[in-house]
Amino acid sequence: MHEETSLTVGRVNRVLTERVKPAIHSARMPLEISAHQLPGEPIAPADGLALEYEPFTAGSMWGPAWGTTWFRMRGTVPAEWAGKQVEALVDLGFDVNMTGFQCEALAYLASDSGPVPLKSLNPRNQWLPVDAAPGEAVEFYLEGASNPVLLDYHPFLPTPEGDIQTSSPSRCTGCGTWTWRCSSPTSSSSRSTWRC
Repeated sequence: MHEETSLTVGRVNRVLTERVKPAIHSARMPLEISAHQLPGEPIAPADGLALEYEPFTAGSMWGPAWGTTWFRMRGTVPAEWAGKQVEALVDLGFDVNMTGFQCEALAYLASDSGPVPLKSLNPRNQWLPVDAAPGEAVEFYLEGASNPVLLDYHPFLPTPEGDIQTSSPSRCTGCGTWTWRCSSPTSSSSRSTWRC
């Protein structure tokens, strides 16, 4: 019998890329993004939420190696997404072929008692839950760490960005897509949440 594993894997990847992944989130809407790049060490979350933010464009470079940038994301759940599961999907410029050792973020919600940690964002975990009904406004804050890739692809040699003494002082982390997306509700949930 002939070995055709590579053909089978290629076909599976094609169906996954062209049909399955696009069907997961049937509608998308961009978020309003603003950012504040810190000049040095990270700050307390309460101070991060109180920063002055400037408009930021999805796809732009952000943060020098080992830097911290705070992001604020805002949007309103569209009325036509009623009855659908909605989440915020955030791509900080991840290399999804690597599980870690690169940029990451911790998401917060603002509350009267101070910042509430929501969850982390990393290459294999890019969604944020949204507890909002159609027509309601949503606001997230992200404490983004522009960690550089420490070890390159096989043979996993160190990169110059891996040491703060040899790393680039300029913005080096690319920011990918930031959009709201919706999908059909799962059988276990009919509440609306957002993906950015």
